[in-house]
Formats: sequence, C-alpha cells, structure tokens
Amino acid sequence: MNDEIKIRVNPAYLTDEEVAEITKPLKQKAARVRYLRDQLGLLVKTRPDGSPLVSRSNFEQVLGQVQTGALRLQTPQDISILPREEPDIASLMNMFQKKELKYANGPQKKKQSSRAS
Repeated sequence: MNDEIKIRVNPAYLTDEEVAEITKPLKQKAARVRYLRDQLGLLVKTRPDGSPLVSRSNFEQVLGQVQTGALRLQTPQDISILPREEPDIASLMNMFQKKELKYANGPQKKKQSSRAS
C-alpha cells in the first residue's frame, strides 16, 4: 500500500485565473495592472507579454491588512467583502462653495494700464 500524501502548495505568484477573478470584468492587461496597483495598492510587475505579476505574499499582506479584527482574506474571491471608500461629500460641497465665492462677482477682467506705450 503506497499511500501518497498530496500537499497543495500555492505558487509564489497569483495565477492568471486568480488575477482574472480579482480584476473581473477587466480584460486588457494594462487595465488589470492599473487596477491592481492603483486601486488595491499591490506591488505589480509585468511579464514580457504585459500581463500582471503579483506575488502571493504581497497580495496576502496588503489585502489582509485591509480587514480589521480577526477577519482575514483567504482567497481572491473574498475581495468582494472589502470595504468601499465613500466620497467625502461635505468636503466636496465646501470646495464648490469656495469656488462660487471666488467668482461671485463674475469673471475678473484684467485692467489695462492708463499709460500708453
């Protein structure tokens, strides 16, 4: 009896299928790289064909820290539970009000000097 124990070892990098699931519905390689880098804050390298290369340890470290308490991401499918940042509406309204005050008297015209050249 030869009982083999199969141990599944995760590769050092996320697989193409995992990256596709994380970046769904994006299809273009460059768009996936931008999303992973800019939105998720991952360190992303690119393969010679332009596809993203993300280390599994960086993925687990960055996205594991996003969660508070004991909840930790286990798989790329768990990304859907990440909290979404909401816009700061009060700051946005304040910014618009400041612009309105600046232009309350209409656009400012440059005054021409009274001295002729």
